[in-house]
Amino acid sequence: MTRVVTAKFGGWLIEADPGINREHYRMASPWECSCDHCVNWRSLGESALPPGVVEFLGAIGVDALKPHEVFEWGPEPPRSHLMGGWYHFSGRTCAGCRARGSDGT
Repeated sequence: MTRVVTAKFGGWLIEADPGINREHYRMASPWECSCDHCVNWRSLGESALPPGVVEFLGAIGVDALKPHEVFEWGPEPPRSHLMGGWYHFSGRTCAGCRARGSDGT
């Protein structure tokens, strides 16, 4: 039996099944990429993410330490790097900037 939760993040309202998402991340291959971006991200752990993101991801069953993709927009003065990452989850956007109806529009 699945249990859908509703979680708010920024301007979005998300419905997701944490159990399905946890199982997906449990079964996912280990993140072993050795490019500079991935090595830097992994070295930071959860501190790579802004406040509230780790809690949101946990609420919907996503492993914050296993992004699908990591990227860098280049160095930001004086000595920092602006990075980002993508995560996949089973669920839907119910309301917010990019909400879609059940018909996909």
